[in-house]
Amino acid sequence: LSYDNRLYSGSSINEIQLLAKSIDRDGNITYNPASGGSDLDFYAKPGTIGAESFSVGSTEDRLYYQGQVNYARSFGKHDITALALMSREQSTSGSEFPHYREDWVGRLTYGYDDRYFLEANGAYNGSERFAAKYRFGFFPSLGLGWMLSNESFIKQPWLDKLKLRYSIGTVGSDNFTSPRWSYNTQWGLDGGDIATFGTTYTNGAIGPGIVGGTYQQLKELVIGNPDLQWEVSQKQNIGLDFSVFNGTFSGTVDVFQDDRSNVFMSASQRASNIYAYFGAAPVAANIGKVQNKGFEISVKLQHTWSGVHCWVDYSFSHSKENVVFAEDPQFRPAYQKSAGFPIGQPFKQVEQPGFNKSWDDLYGSVPYEANAGRLPGDLAVIDFNSDGVINSSDGFRYGFNSRPENTYNITTGVDYKGLSLMVQFFGVYDVSQDFSSILGLSSDSRAPEANILINNYWTPSNPNGVYAISRAGGTGNGLTSSYRGKVFDGSYLRLKNVELAYTFSGKWLKTLNMSSLKMSLSGNNLIFWSKMPDDKEAAVNIYDQTGTTLYPTVRIVKFGLNVTF
Repeated sequence: LSYDNRLYSGSSINEIQLLAKSIDRDGNITYNPASGGSDLDFYAKPGTIGAESFSVGSTEDRLYYQGQVNYARSFGKHDITALALMSREQSTSGSEFPHYREDWVGRLTYGYDDRYFLEANGAYNGSERFAAKYRFGFFPSLGLGWMLSNESFIKQPWLDKLKLRYSIGTVGSDNFTSPRWSYNTQWGLDGGDIATFGTTYTNGAIGPGIVGGTYQQLKELVIGNPDLQWEVSQKQNIGLDFSVFNGTFSGTVDVFQDDRSNVFMSASQRASNIYAYFGAAPVAANIGKVQNKGFEISVKLQHTWSGVHCWVDYSFSHSKENVVFAEDPQFRPAYQKSAGFPIGQPFKQVEQPGFNKSWDDLYGSVPYEANAGRLPGDLAVIDFNSDGVINSSDGFRYGFNSRPENTYNITTGVDYKGLSLMVQFFGVYDVSQDFSSILGLSSDSRAPEANILINNYWTPSNPNGVYAISRAGGTGNGLTSSYRGKVFDGSYLRLKNVELAYTFSGKWLKTLNMSSLKMSLSGNNLIFWSKMPDDKEAAVNIYDQTGTTLYPTVRIVKFGLNVTF
């Protein structure tokens, strides 16, 4: 049981103010705020602290409680465990209506003779984000395991472990972006203000009463959907664990599939498929479907020769996520729909190699639908649908999404007596990253970032440049083209970690009242190989949504000393 209660208060601080001394003809002295001119004298007025105050959201309150019962018993060749758990959370801030979350979980496991294993789980989750009909959802799962290496017909002295396992289950999620209580219709004014109880709305005035004027009509701002419900993900996994020759060679192999249904689609995501004469923003609904397939492999090889222990770990994972259904407009071309493509895959116009280097090139190229003020040095954009004009219909999906489809990790090391060395490489491929902002020669604070590629822009004096130059002041030619490099191949290989360490031993440690002493020299993110212009692997764009610069990955070198007395 836990209970948290917080109260925030604040007060204003008036800084020291300089007052200028003034003397009128009668000799009267007055002090006024300094203007920075030729005042006779200055007087520093002390700063003051305002009264303590509280805002509506100054208070926070959270109550959480959980109860759990465990059971475990072994008899003969049987092993049984069981668990029952319940938790509930209530939280609020200021005067808002409290938030609620409730979970009931049960688990049962059974093992027979260290050969056959079963695990069954059930979760009954409740969320305030849904109406009473769908507020609680039940999500079960089942796992099976078979330790083949303990079977008499396959048992071998060189075989340490061989286990086959399979699991299937569902998981529910209420973590999606939508107004609170979206299952209810919300009323308000044309300007977007949501109606509140106890308020009278007039033509141009909001107040407790009406003095003249007429009532202002309310309308449905958000149409509620009482059928909003949990997003459901059905996960399946089949795996194999093995180990041979006393752990000399071991590893795991997993193949998985994740089918997500009831995926939440907001009003803005559905807008392109709802006609304007509907008269309101589309209703948010659980109508999307997504599928994710892939596999993971992890192997380890280790051996010891004359006290020298060497080992190497290798892991590889492949995961591809495609949209199955996203309510694309019926008559939109297939290459512009979301269905059938990975989530987040770039959707832009693409140019053919080279530029329109002269006016002759411009006049001989496919015209733009909108007069965007083209100039020599602009991109030669592909007329993808071959309709004789460049417009938004020429955008298509290409490349990969911002989440790598393939990742791999190689870690190797050697130990000899107290000396150890570890080296780790990490890499990804089949990934695209958008670095659009660094390619704009705008006049804002981002302009210095463009220096990364400034020498690679096309100009009449640099005809071999690979990037189309932007207009002065940041204005472009109105296209959403990839600009031959705004979308980069995001593949990279990184020397992630290196550590050299020595652990001292000997009787002299005891004379210093030490039980252990270890010295180490390590480095993180030491070397980076990639076609990207900068090392910002975590960012889809070089700037986050607030416009704050995302800093490059930091290279760290450190020395460590670990002493135990």
